[in-house]
Amino acid sequence: MELKDKIKDAEWWRFVFSKVISIFLGLYLIGWSMPFLDSATTSIEGQPVSLWGRWLMTIAGLVLIVCAVRRKYQKVSSVDMICPKCETTFTAVRIPANKACAKCGLLLEPLKGFYDRHPELKDKDNEFPEDLMDDLK
Repeated sequence: MELKDKIKDAEWWRFVFSKVISIFLGLYLIGWSMPFLDSATTSIEGQPVSLWGRWLMTIAGLVLIVCAVRRKYQKVSSVDMICPKCETTFTAVRIPANKACAKCGLLLEPLKGFYDRHPELKDKDNEFPEDLMDDLK
């Protein structure tokens, strides 16, 4: 995906924003815990945090930063699929990883234009009459 396409994509902006927030939160945890200063007075609701607790917050901040940096952008497919044998439809988020129907085992096809590619599967009883189709246009 080109950079100019990513800039227009709102999903990409949410991804970048979540990475930036995660990095700042991790830096805040590290800075607030001050594990390197023995005389630091880090406290939660008035109770001082022990040195072990401060190190745990530091480790949590580092993990948060590392996870944010390593996270990769993956565009979610918005193509719905259909099985050509049993005509079971799959929404974009429910498509199996192998892109095969769970019932039949056949490879799924994109739903858009499916009945144009397979006119024999069209249900003639459920088609709109031509005069009603003209009203919809």
